[in-house]
Amino acid sequence: MNLNASASALYLLNNSYAQLNSIASQLASGKSINSASDNPVAWAQAQSADDSANIWTAYAAAANNTNTPELKAASSALTTLGSLLTSMQTSAEDAQSNSGNATTDLASMQTDGKSIQAIIDSASSNGVNLLNGSSASVSFALGIADDSLSMSTVDLADANTNGFLQQATNGTTSTTNLLGLVSTDVTTNIATTLTNIQAAISKVSGYATTIGTTENAITSTADFATSMATNYTDLSNSITAADATTLSAKETALQTQIQLSTSAMGIANSMGQYAVKLLG
Repeated sequence: MNLNASASALYLLNNSYAQLNSIASQLASGKSINSASDNPVAWAQAQSADDSANIWTAYAAAANNTNTPELKAASSALTTLGSLLTSMQTSAEDAQSNSGNATTDLASMQTDGKSIQAIIDSASSNGVNLLNGSSASVSFALGIADDSLSMSTVDLADANTNGFLQQATNGTTSTTNLLGLVSTDVTTNIATTLTNIQAAISKVSGYATTIGTTENAITSTADFATSMATNYTDLSNSITAADATTLSAKETALQTQIQLSTSAMGIANSMGQYAVKLLG
């Protein structure tokens, strides 16, 4: 009887310690499932979610690393072009209202024109220039499978003087070569020149918007992939997460059970020794 009581107490004690070790492991890792043996089905579900999270994380990294220096080069150039064209417009307006300043205004506009030409010529990266008509479009890999994003380019100035700024027009006026202005452009043709400068400003602004939209699309792709990775990670965690409150309560109960089992073993052993003395 005493032997049975002692064996039962020992069994309970060992079982309690095993559970206590398991709880300690769960609390340390923050997970109730740390291996397939804990819960095969849930473990497999969590692993599948982790695999999906890793795939989306890789997509996000690829999208974030999408090679877009040509977009950045064009965007920076367009900002400067907008400022130079605005300066040119100011000079044209002065020439229109003060004909005596025509010579000075022309010189200023010609200087702006040369600066514009130089900026367009240098607005390239990786051999790609989005402003000089050297290519009709450009494509950017998005990092998700074979997805890519294509964007049309613009010809603002080229070697054959066919660029928009070299043949500026609002569609109804005759063209003006804003990068090669002559005296008549600020005298007899000043109204046309001014109108075409305004059309050029709109053209540059519109293309800047196109580039900004493209950059945002690439960023949105990276953000979407990051969000998907986070969702799958959260799913995995929700499957394996440990309930700290419940585990702590169970830990306290087990500690009490261990104390009781230890006491029971002590009593059982004492009873056994007492019986031996009686028999002796």
